[in-house]
Amino acid sequence: MKVFYLALLLCSSATRFLSLGAQIMGPRFQTHHVYVYKYVASAETLYVRGSSGQNAGVGMTTRAHLSVAWERNGEQLVRLQLFGTRFQSTAEQKPETRNKPSAMFGSSSSKALQQPIFFLWRRGKVDGIYVNNEEPFEIVNLKRGLISLFQLQPIVGETIESDIAGECKVTYRMKRNRVRKLRDVKSCTNRETAFPATNKVLGTEWHGTGIIAATVEQDLIKLVAAEEQHNITVNIQTTAGTRVLSRQRMKLMDSTPGPEPTQEFSVDRAIAAIAPGYTARFLGAEKSPSHSKMHRSARLMVQSVRKRMEPDNLGKSASTRSFISLLRVLRHSSQKDMLKLLQKEPEKTLLQLIDVMSAAQTDASRLALLSFLDFSKANKAEAYERFLYGCAFATRPSPELLQNLMDRLDGQIASAETRQTVIIVIGALMGKLCQAGQCQLPVVREAWKRLLAGSDTNNSDTEIQTHLLALKNTFLPETVHIFTKHAELGPGATSAIAISGLQGFPSEFITHEVNSAMNRIYHQSNQIYEKTVRVAAAERILTGNPSEAEVRNILLSLHSLTPEMAKFILARVEDLLRVGHPNSNIIQEVLKDHRVHNYEQFARSGSSSSFSGFMSKMEGVTSTYNLNILYSGSGILRKSNMDIFIFSHGSSLHATQVSIEAQGLEGLIAGTPDEGEEDLETMASMSPILFDLQLRPITFFNGYADLVTKMWSATGEPTSAVKGSILLIDHSQLIWLQFGVPFGVNLLGALSIDISGSMDVSLWDRQSKTIVCNKGAVVLSSVGSMVLGRLKVHSEHILSTEARLDFTTTVQFTSYPFLVCMQMEKDTFPFREEQQQSERLEGGYSWNARRAREFNITGSEFPLHQDNSMMCNIMYDVEEENWY
Repeated sequence: MKVFYLALLLCSSATRFLSLGAQIMGPRFQTHHVYVYKYVASAETLYVRGSSGQNAGVGMTTRAHLSVAWERNGEQLVRLQLFGTRFQSTAEQKPETRNKPSAMFGSSSSKALQQPIFFLWRRGKVDGIYVNNEEPFEIVNLKRGLISLFQLQPIVGETIESDIAGECKVTYRMKRNRVRKLRDVKSCTNRETAFPATNKVLGTEWHGTGIIAATVEQDLIKLVAAEEQHNITVNIQTTAGTRVLSRQRMKLMDSTPGPEPTQEFSVDRAIAAIAPGYTARFLGAEKSPSHSKMHRSARLMVQSVRKRMEPDNLGKSASTRSFISLLRVLRHSSQKDMLKLLQKEPEKTLLQLIDVMSAAQTDASRLALLSFLDFSKANKAEAYERFLYGCAFATRPSPELLQNLMDRLDGQIASAETRQTVIIVIGALMGKLCQAGQCQLPVVREAWKRLLAGSDTNNSDTEIQTHLLALKNTFLPETVHIFTKHAELGPGATSAIAISGLQGFPSEFITHEVNSAMNRIYHQSNQIYEKTVRVAAAERILTGNPSEAEVRNILLSLHSLTPEMAKFILARVEDLLRVGHPNSNIIQEVLKDHRVHNYEQFARSGSSSSFSGFMSKMEGVTSTYNLNILYSGSGILRKSNMDIFIFSHGSSLHATQVSIEAQGLEGLIAGTPDEGEEDLETMASMSPILFDLQLRPITFFNGYADLVTKMWSATGEPTSAVKGSILLIDHSQLIWLQFGVPFGVNLLGALSIDISGSMDVSLWDRQSKTIVCNKGAVVLSSVGSMVLGRLKVHSEHILSTEARLDFTTTVQFTSYPFLVCMQMEKDTFPFREEQQQSERLEGGYSWNARRAREFNITGSEFPLHQDNSMMCNIMYDVEEENWY
């Protein structure tokens, strides 16, 4: 009996060993056999939101006959041939939509479907394919998709292997006769992606999965099922994007006697003998030269959208959608055609056309614009500005564009303002190229030298300030010591710009040297500074990495400050505590000291304020606002900042800042200037930041005579700081689905904006009013497309909205203390979502489905601090009494 059990145990062990040995050898075909598989595959675009309704796409059904054409040392050359191939729409399940290959590819190309293709196979690994040189790209790629399913290696764990998407990382799991393969689709090398976003908030997220499950019995693949899905979304609005799903299924149906394999010594000789004219290719897909062609006329497109491009439509969704539609066409237009468009475009819409061409960022559009715009003439100053800001917001910055602007800077420029804008934009382009790892390019290094030379202290104040604004746009750590030097040594305006440059850096770049300089400025250790400079230095200290001693010294100094400045510093500290700033723990620790935290220190009168709050909270995205208002001792606005920040995916974006500064206005109301500001010239200006980009400041008036002139000639119209359409999100990608069809992704996000500001000082009413108006429309268009022969599958998801945000500051100085009322109001605005799926077969059927929804988001007034609400109530009551 013991002998019997021992024999049984040995037999069982041998069986398991043989089974394991078969798995280690991998799948293979027997010679002299033809294996017939049924193959079904499909690729379809999906709705981004919701699952009901038909999806657009294409399906394929065929029979695959496989046999061994050559074999040596475990390596097999497998012959694959397709029969009875049919294509079908995944949306329309009607008989007339079941297309023969001739309807998809034409009669000549469709015959190539039946031509055999060969692949080299060893232990479940496909080492390459052999293709007829005359066979069309698209048909070869479909066969590649099928061959990729035979890439089933007998291993467990991670490895790198080839399939139609290139070299991909895969993970194998095995259980008995079942194989499960997980493809890391994001690791595949055969893909195309455009220039990455310089800020992750304006970037995209790509989530992809690929799963292959197979059944292998006695070295033979019996069944393979594969599924992959890709979801590309926009970070700033996670509901915007495009999706695609691809499925493949291959099942063994039959096995019949087959031909004799050739007995050649090598695979090359075998191919030469059985398939002359065939050459070796990689398994990775090849792009068809005709895949990216567009045939739409740019001239006709401009004509169709011209009405919506008129200036009155800026800030509206229709204008922004036209911007995106025209942009897609212009990216495939020639320099000659675009130059003709510019020359013939009416003045009314010329600036909007320049916006679109600047955003196109092709060599053709760049050269057409440079040819059309002559900076030596002053008659098109606004056109130059629109072109330059289009360059500054470049989503695909190029060294050639930077060189072009450097050349223009060397040439004649009629307007001083245009010259300043060129310098500021050079800084922005240089910074973007450095972020892309191109800092060592000769043109970038030359730009850096010029900006450094321009910021030299031997230059005029205006020249230094312009170059500091340019350096601010580079976001390079090397600028920290430059800003620090100018912050401490420069005059008021220069110091303020330098400190604002420092505020753009994270705390890790703010060294002990920088903090020491900020403390010397705030405490006026070496010289007297304007209060706008001092509060900026205090802001840099408090929001950086301050020590307890630095915070304590700032709070203890409140008694020596002017009332408005002390009130502002105190309001800023309280705001940091209220919003839970990372430094709030240090501030709270200091406040435990009663020498610091007492009534005398904290009971400050004045109108200056600082307040932060949330504008919106959505999944993965948060936006906040911050209002800082500093008044002079006479109660006139000294400086106001309105900031909006967006936070997403661990990154932040300075969406907007409108900074209005006024000085030297105390004489208008017989007021007394504050310390250090006795000799300031009468002036008011506005400085905008838009999506991390510092723009050229706008001057309302400069000098008392200029103020009086503009007061008498004022039309009541605000001064525009930023106007036009810009491209913010620009993502294109080509994903090869394992089915063998390319899926093209194009995500564009555009903003049509009009930021304006006005400052009105009325001597008769003894009132000043500052208004900052932000009007804008945002459109996110996500397009997914597949092209297979004459069939075009298209999916588009569009989100659009338009809004208006007004910030008004009213000061009445009819009595003392002055009344100050701040209002930040958001109008009710619409939100619209559209999803469209379509299929079109040239010379055949067309199908499309569309769904849309629209709703209004109620307007509101954003909350500010309690003191402001009280003064607004008093002011309105006074106005009502005066009226009656």
